[in-house]
Amino acid sequence: MNKLLRISLLSVLSLFCGTAFAQITFDWATVYASATENLTLTDTPQSLNGVTFTFGKGNSGNDPAYNVRSAEVRLYGGTASLLDGNTITVTSEAGNIEQIVLAHGSSCTWGVITANVGEVVVDENHDVTWTGSADEVVITVSRDSEATSSATQYRMVSATVTLEAGASTKQSAGLAFSADEATATIGEDFTEPTLTKATTASVTYSSNDETVATVDAATGEVTLVADGTVVITASAEENDEYYSGSASYTLTVKNPVRTEVTLPYSESFASDQGSFTIEDVTLPEELTYVWYYSSRYTCMCASSYKSSVNYDAESYFVSPVIDLTNETTVSLTFEQCINKYFGTVEDEATLWVKEEGGEWNQIVITYPEVGSSTYSSFEEIGIDLSEYAGKKIQIGFRYVGTSTTAGTWEIRNLLVDSTVAGIDKVENDAEVAEDTNAPVYNVAGQRVSKSYKGLVIKNGKKYFQK
Repeated sequence: MNKLLRISLLSVLSLFCGTAFAQITFDWATVYASATENLTLTDTPQSLNGVTFTFGKGNSGNDPAYNVRSAEVRLYGGTASLLDGNTITVTSEAGNIEQIVLAHGSSCTWGVITANVGEVVVDENHDVTWTGSADEVVITVSRDSEATSSATQYRMVSATVTLEAGASTKQSAGLAFSADEATATIGEDFTEPTLTKATTASVTYSSNDETVATVDAATGEVTLVADGTVVITASAEENDEYYSGSASYTLTVKNPVRTEVTLPYSESFASDQGSFTIEDVTLPEELTYVWYYSSRYTCMCASSYKSSVNYDAESYFVSPVIDLTNETTVSLTFEQCINKYFGTVEDEATLWVKEEGGEWNQIVITYPEVGSSTYSSFEEIGIDLSEYAGKKIQIGFRYVGTSTTAGTWEIRNLLVDSTVAGIDKVENDAEVAEDTNAPVYNVAGQRVSKSYKGLVIKNGKKYFQK
């Protein structure tokens, strides 16, 4: 029988063997039995029979940690100027806590152990006993104000919590996914993280954004809908044996990377580089990239500036092959932003087109005004590419940086399309926001939800909805 399970059963059985109080023991070697390396425990709770331990960093320079070699939890005191260090927060759903005993581990330096309520006693063996009555207790490991070293530690191998008489003997639902994060690509097989549970109650699954992914409430099977991020949650209700509980994982859904596309073709670059590829012509050893996706600004960026140094570099950001063989008119729109550190932006941030099997040809574009600030605002430009109708092409954004000047170029919300009757440009959000009840359609003419992300048509106008 699993050691942790034996502890749980003994905790319950003690109520029926003349013991007035329920005791729950956390043996840290058992709790972290699967650990193969030292673990950082900050804000990572551990629960058993309705009692939860959560370790906090406090003002210590070190995170609380589980040490694999000595099989103990190590808590650290504060610095010379901030004496309060790591914390242990013990909470109970089962009834008030009457006593907490921390069994001391290997020898170490330690200072002062205090609690927010109740009384703390430390014996000659450095075992800590807290007594009182509360459903939450915060124990703090502090550095002695007279100590000359900041290496204050408290090490413990186990912790035993005693609950008030008549406390509930229910156990934690024990819901946990095998991964906190997952990534899936539309059109490809996706295997959901595995759910484990202790509860005997049924589990219900839900999605917090069904425009990105839906989930079967009974089985947890996920159906991918559109690119974006969604949280999948498994929940169980409380029953006679177990408390209610839940567990979640964050799923990032991506569009497939395509090598050839037809119109309309759009990329927002709001979550990744889409189906574009990066072709470095000159990449100095000091740089690992020129073009990169910025999660902060939700766009694609290019720069050869790093750590206050400008570098000679050249790199293309290239579309998949765009099939225009059935088109008679073609337009390209995208939004761009630049900063003021270019030398000659017309030479260093340029747009190119090449026919399949041909050479790159430059397309002259305009640039937004930077003004007195470091960066310009994003500005949309439109280009007529009808001369390439009937052909297959690729679009390339070419960035050049030098050791003298290395600006930053940002690109987002790209659309290649044929002319649509009554729709001659991509509007911004503000220009279509006045009628909030108008239906929303994707570029294929299918009606979608008002929260749909990407290129949409509303009120006869085309725009990117974020």
